[in-house]
Amino acid sequence: MAMKRHLAIVFALCIVASLAVIPISAQTTNTPGGCVEVFKGPLGRKVVVCYETTVKVDHPLNATPGEETDWVISIKEGTSKLRIYFPLLGRWYERSKTRPIGDKIDLCTPPTPIGTLCAKGTIGISTHLIISGPGTLSGSIIDWEREGSESFKVDVSPSATEGENVTVRGNFDYFVNLDMSGPFGSIGVEKHINPETVVLGTMKVSPTPTLTPTPNFKITNLMVNPSEVKIGEKVSIIADVKNIGDAEGTYNAKIRINGATICSEEVT
Repeated sequence: MAMKRHLAIVFALCIVASLAVIPISAQTTNTPGGCVEVFKGPLGRKVVVCYETTVKVDHPLNATPGEETDWVISIKEGTSKLRIYFPLLGRWYERSKTRPIGDKIDLCTPPTPIGTLCAKGTIGISTHLIISGPGTLSGSIIDWEREGSESFKVDVSPSATEGENVTVRGNFDYFVNLDMSGPFGSIGVEKHINPETVVLGTMKVSPTPTLTPTPNFKITNLMVNPSEVKIGEKVSIIADVKNIGDAEGTYNAKIRINGATICSEEVT
């Protein structure tokens, strides 16, 4: 059996293994919230509405210059609180309720010296994303109509340097739209709860990984002549193999018949 040798010859597939970079991620949890005074009555009595929600963000801890990263922000439920204050008693009467985002608000305070105060309506949520550091955002405002998750991308600047931080903050704005009834009569209330800004996540700029040069052998022009032979006849098997990798290397070329190696040769 004859074998013709070219500049590089190989008779088997070459599988090139590469190291897979496993991203390290984190989850950040915040409970942004605040209160707003919606009514002031006689003798210093005042009514306050409060709201807060739990926000979770999944994000990478590290990124390289020029890399595009995926972030996911999730919001599930919120807690609304209705409070009425009596200065003469130095006491708050309040009640809270936790409901899924988008559900109607329906709250009544415990009985007070002058009656019970109730509020019904909605609270809208908007999140304004803000970035600091060497990066840009794919979007900036998320309006939440119901619980769920939203994704956005953070692009790290190609000119970012190792050790710099890219931080994403969320400015949460709660819009209160309530019909209130009780000892002060019936009133409609439209107010913004003071926005609260929280850190949604921070990732550090990592050095750009350096790849170790490796050889990579490619087989072309495989020929077997003749294609049909009888027992005892010679067969010529010829192939061109080119190293298309980034480094020199040696390949062990083998000829196998029915899984058994019948000859081999190292080529470079």
